[in-house]
Amino acid sequence: MPPAPASLNSHYQLAKEALAIGRVSVAEALLKELIAARPREGRAHHLLGTIAYGAGKDPAAAEHFAQAIRLEPENGDYYTDLASVLTRMGELEAAITGFRAALYLKPDGPVAHNNLGNVLRDLGRLDEAMVCYVEAIRLKPDFLHAHSNLGTIHLYQERLEDAKASYFKALGINPNCADVHNNLGAVFQQMGQHDLAARAYRNAIRLDPETTDAPNNLAMALLMQGDYAQGWRLYETRWISRHSKHGVRPFTQPRWNGELESKRVLIYAEQGLGDSLQFCRYLPLIDPRHEVVFEVDAPLVDLMRQLPGVEVVARGASLPDFDAHCPIMSLPRVFGTTLDTIPNQTPYLRANPAKVAGWAKRLEAAKGLRVGLVWSGGARPNQPDLEPSNRRRNVSLATLAPLAQATGVSFISLQKGPPASEAHALPPGMTLLDFTDELHDFTDTAALIANLDLVISVDTSVAHLAGAMGKPVWLLNRFDTCWRWLLNRDDSPWYPTLRLFRQPEAGDWRSVVTTVATALQDAADRLADRPTAMVRAA
Repeated sequence: MPPAPASLNSHYQLAKEALAIGRVSVAEALLKELIAARPREGRAHHLLGTIAYGAGKDPAAAEHFAQAIRLEPENGDYYTDLASVLTRMGELEAAITGFRAALYLKPDGPVAHNNLGNVLRDLGRLDEAMVCYVEAIRLKPDFLHAHSNLGTIHLYQERLEDAKASYFKALGINPNCADVHNNLGAVFQQMGQHDLAARAYRNAIRLDPETTDAPNNLAMALLMQGDYAQGWRLYETRWISRHSKHGVRPFTQPRWNGELESKRVLIYAEQGLGDSLQFCRYLPLIDPRHEVVFEVDAPLVDLMRQLPGVEVVARGASLPDFDAHCPIMSLPRVFGTTLDTIPNQTPYLRANPAKVAGWAKRLEAAKGLRVGLVWSGGARPNQPDLEPSNRRRNVSLATLAPLAQATGVSFISLQKGPPASEAHALPPGMTLLDFTDELHDFTDTAALIANLDLVISVDTSVAHLAGAMGKPVWLLNRFDTCWRWLLNRDDSPWYPTLRLFRQPEAGDWRSVVTTVATALQDAADRLADRPTAMVRAA
């Protein structure tokens, strides 16, 4: 017998009560009975969608929410929940449509404003996201997440005092919110207040020992301060960070921590090309009783094949059998690296002699000091959380215009990617030889660098390549320096031939380039006085 109409009226409330005490299966059964008897019960589909969403069954949740909307198209909350599950499914444009529909029906919904801001932020539409967060706060002044999210937009747009103010407002609402303490740490770190940053990250960990981001952020703060003992250990938490783009590889073999029992060990690249170039130095140091397989990005394969005793495989190709595995940036921890024990003998990478000879002929017309230039690293359009630091590390070729005033210098472009087009409209007075269309992989770049006296680069992979080759390299370093360059140094324990030129304050590239221009003229004058001398970065 189907349930009587009177009992049907209580099914929905009974389902809610069952759900409140964790009896999910009972709630689902009641709701399905209700829908079977009354197919147009939109609220029942909505609650089933909520259950599916909580269980991580996103397609089922989306279908239930969509059905609820079809039955009750004037309910703005249904659109908000559908848009939320679409956000989690990565269907961001559809989510925007859903949130906007919700706000059309219910314009005073602070949650919908906040969540729409989150989607716009993830798409890099920061100004639009800011409008959403401001409106959410207007509607609900004690909306902690909206204050925190607004702080993050300020942080991305490098309005650090505004970001700090927003995070402090959020902490005024809830001083025990771990995420806000973590975000505040990022502000302090970008401001150069590293002790306060570390304290904020530690507060986040204390308040929420399961937090995913703060341990990794604390690791980088400690590494930046030279605390390698704690830093390398905590750096292993990068695998669980919400913002991690590298993720744990699903290998069934165990992680390698230096044990001799594992005969064949897979070492694999996990982040950028520069990271592989910096840390591949460890591979020849692995005990020769191991067989070492190195999986690396395709542009580096031929260059890495010169590493002794290492079998190199391109990322994405079939892997040979192996007994254990280790991500390349865990090798400093495996080796117990301290500041005093960094393996910094260079060169540990070399150019192909035949290619070097070919470039030598091409560069015969480049007189005086030969200087390679790189002014921009790779763009990260799909990683909006990393794009702000990407903007801070890069310059335009026009920013380097004062370098052209140096006499006795020939400039050679090493710039790849879209920013290379800036070489088509050179700053006044600058001459730049550009062969970059002929640089197909890093063996070509290495051979060209081998024919130069000096590389001047922003913090990108070419700087690591030049350092690994033992070539003098001057690195144009942003104020909120990467952890690997440490603090209060103009040299690097990782690369003996590298010299750092760091911004004295955030955004001040003018001072950096002026200092570099003076040093460049000095180097050119020294070469003119001693034609056979090699320019040194020290």
